[in-house]
Amino acid sequence: MIILTETRHKKGEQSTTKKEIITKRQFNNITSDETLKWFRRFGGSETAQRGYTSQGYNVCKLTSRSPSRDCKTVRDFNFVDFPSYKAEVLFENLLKGMNQEGLFQLKRFKRLLTLDEVKQIINAKLN
Repeated sequence: MIILTETRHKKGEQSTTKKEIITKRQFNNITSDETLKWFRRFGGSETAQRGYTSQGYNVCKLTSRSPSRDCKTVRDFNFVDFPSYKAEVLFENLLKGMNQEGLFQLKRFKRLLTLDEVKQIINAKLN
């Protein structure tokens, strides 16, 4: 599971931040060399910072600037691993959604949960 935190900075305005869960395919489309080159051809700036993650050597942070230099978007990628494939499948079945602050809504749960609380619930169901 990959959690994307996207922060948009515009000149003269307050920055906006949103969080969402993305798939590995979406991550590959966002961070591929072809995508970065395509945006650079328009005159924008794309900077990819790579680092060691739980899923290998990947892009951890992607900084984009518009061609007019008035908008900057910073995308941070947080890789979350579960102890087993069964735990990951259980999480995908329980997940209903995620809000802007990064709290998870699970099926049959009324309140929003943090990632640590979700992991505790999954471990309890597996044992």
